[in-house]
Amino acid sequence: MEKRTLAWALTLLSLIAGGSAPAQGMKRIGVVPFEATAEFRGTPLSRGLTDMIISELVKLGGVQVVERAQLERLMDEHRLRADGILDPETAARAGRILGVDYLLGGRVTEFGVKENRTLLGGVAEVVAGARYKQSTARVALDVRLVDASTGRILLARSVQAEDRSSSVGIAGGRLRDLVLIGNFETTEWAESRIGRATRKAVTEVVSSLAPYFPPVGRVSAVYERDGTRYAILDLGAFAGLAPGRELRIYRESVIRDSEGREVWRESRDVGRVRVEDVRNDSSRAVIVSEEAAVEEGDLFTWERAASPVAERK
Repeated sequence: MEKRTLAWALTLLSLIAGGSAPAQGMKRIGVVPFEATAEFRGTPLSRGLTDMIISELVKLGGVQVVERAQLERLMDEHRLRADGILDPETAARAGRILGVDYLLGGRVTEFGVKENRTLLGGVAEVVAGARYKQSTARVALDVRLVDASTGRILLARSVQAEDRSSSVGIAGGRLRDLVLIGNFETTEWAESRIGRATRKAVTEVVSSLAPYFPPVGRVSAVYERDGTRYAILDLGAFAGLAPGRELRIYRESVIRDSEGREVWRESRDVGRVRVEDVRNDSSRAVIVSEEAAVEEGDLFTWERAASPVAERK
């Protein structure tokens, strides 16, 4: 009973710390709250944008994302500022405190809607106050990805996204009022011009990160039939696998110090497999080459190109 209670306690702690227990070989990333523009400081914009980026990162499947609330709690406890965390000189210390391998953050440099209005002649005479209204929502982000073990900046780029639309009618609520609501999951937000522009910017940010976090899976079983060796893999169609894809199989070993703490990880390739049959969450693959015998528990990955960038309008 005591062992069972302890197991449940450890599981609960892992869920609180990062949403789920990390898979072997999977790195951890912390998304530092983005600094908002002066107009929107003190509003839920920073939190909402951070949550949107976290949600998209989770979909990548190649990195474990630390829960925002957990990261912010640790930052508060150790008095870590978002801008200082991303500084190469302090990132390594912050990474150790936060328990992450990578840090992602930045600032919002532009966030707003510009409207150009033109009277519609006869229509304006019939409908009092009606104008032809062309609006452009624009979101610009400065993004930085830092290796928390070395402090090296892996990616630094600016992302801009726009959404333009035209309509006849009187303008609705003010942008700040929409942001102050703080619920970025609502249909009103998603269908607004600024909501669509924000989504495009977030998609582009995460697309640029995809090559840094290739998916990592595990060999669930190995068996032989009619002289051919097969491997059952724990990822499938949901992770983007398809028949014909070749995967690299590798094995990790952990180096620990005299006190049992992990100080280094080494990996070596043991073979390659070719996917033959795919289900939603598992696959069967033929082992096409082996430098060492592929075994249950070995890891696999494949290079993944960045996703298509959202179209700018």
